[in-house]
Amino acid sequence: MDHITSLAGYAGSKQVGKGGLVCYYGAQPYTIYESLGYAQVVQVTVNPRERPQEHNQHQAAQEFEALMNDYFASFHGGQHATADQGAQFRNCIGLPGGTNSVFYRIVEKANVNNMNLVRGQGNDQDAPNTVPNTV
Repeated sequence: MDHITSLAGYAGSKQVGKGGLVCYYGAQPYTIYESLGYAQVVQVTVNPRERPQEHNQHQAAQEFEALMNDYFASFHGGQHATADQGAQFRNCIGLPGGTNSVFYRIVEKANVNNMNLVRGQGNDQDAPNTVPNTV
């Protein structure tokens, strides 16, 4: 996994603030991500352009499996060891096609703590031992 990029942002809501804004603290109160129902997220991308001859669906699945194994191993008894609580810190996994994605089976297999995997609807609540899957 030498060619990985990440982008931090917000996901999990269908609302926007005035002017279409979604912001972190310090902005106008009506644009704060938490009050609009968003969670903090990180988009992880494996960059196939740097090695197109090597990158294929099988390799992408292997790399995603390694990421999911790491992700689910970070939970202890289904809970993250952190003081961050609330809907803005809920765990989300976004896949193109959601639970219909070919990668969803990898998520299910890596779920060693038997956490509840549910289809996210936007504005989902923070539920212990639950990981919403957003489209």
